[in-house]
Amino acid sequence: MPLFRRKKKRNHLRELDLFKVVSGQLVLELVPELTTLQSYFEGNMIHLRGSLIGEPEVAVETIIKKCRARGYNAFVSEEPEYVHIKIARARKPKQSRIRVNIIFGVLTLLTVLWAGGMHAGVDILEQPGLWYVGLPFAGALLLILLAHELGHYFTARHYGIKATLPLFLPVPNPLIGTFGAVIKMKSPIPHRKALFDVGLSGPLAGLAVAIGVILIGLNLSEVITAGYPELTLNYGAPGAITILGESFLVNLPPLYKLLQLLVIGPLAADQVLMLHPVAFAGWLGLLVTALNLIPMGQLDGGHVIFASLRRAYKPLGTILFFGLLVLAWFWQGWLLWAALLFIFSKRRPAPLNDLTPLTGVRRFGGYFTLLVFFLCFTPVPIP
Repeated sequence: MPLFRRKKKRNHLRELDLFKVVSGQLVLELVPELTTLQSYFEGNMIHLRGSLIGEPEVAVETIIKKCRARGYNAFVSEEPEYVHIKIARARKPKQSRIRVNIIFGVLTLLTVLWAGGMHAGVDILEQPGLWYVGLPFAGALLLILLAHELGHYFTARHYGIKATLPLFLPVPNPLIGTFGAVIKMKSPIPHRKALFDVGLSGPLAGLAVAIGVILIGLNLSEVITAGYPELTLNYGAPGAITILGESFLVNLPPLYKLLQLLVIGPLAADQVLMLHPVAFAGWLGLLVTALNLIPMGQLDGGHVIFASLRRAYKPLGTILFFGLLVLAWFWQGWLLWAALLFIFSKRRPAPLNDLTPLTGVRRFGGYFTLLVFFLCFTPVPIP
């Protein structure tokens, strides 16, 4: 059996002929729900433009069901003078390979344990018998990341969206040990409500766990007097961490400072909070939440803002993107993140029913998302 199979060459002319047949049949089938003004084929999709007949929400759901019955997905959106329906072949999702998730999960556990050991002052590569000293940091950080991804996963399953299990991303970095975790949605999002809920559920679940981790970590942390140069307090009451005995400053986002005031109280001008590894894991949890809530592309914030604050989606994303470029002057890490956003966030979320607006408190969810973003955001995380 060959190791690599040649990819079957697509017959575009045959696909075009088939789409023409399907397009003609669908136009006839959708007569009760749609007055078709224009139909054409572009980008391997059938495009129909027209006006809905009857109750819009009922008409949209009927159109989606009729197309699905023929093996197609219909993406319905509203344009200034008509409804635009994009019809594409519903492709069967590939079977997920659980082995990959398990392997990456084990590797991530090892790299995060190693990072946790470094925070505890032990290199477990040199002293493997002391591997357990990295457990507090590793357990706290992985619990936050797992809660975030499972929030997405179970909400997606609630709406009948097929999604993969979380895939953790290991990185041999003594500061964090992981690039986080991701899940992939393998079937279309049915409507804006589902898009909103799937986007927000992950950050809220991760944030809830992160707050609990921070409260525990702050009780394990200690306040010290900044008596040596590397902890010169020039950045507005930062915290500090140690890696193999070497100290580093970390700036605390507004939510973290609020929790610090509740647990420890205000600090004197010459004092600094030395973060326990668990407290630092909570700090990373807030940073991950802020990064995911940037309203761009396939990020969680992109899903939420697009579903709730439609007109604000593009300008907000553009403003924050260029804001990261400006902040990169003060912390170069933002330059890497801005580059990743530019590469991977060009596609915006697209539910099947993009016509029916949100109702109730979800209409204001975009403002709440921006509030959470700024509470968790640190302009210069590590000065």
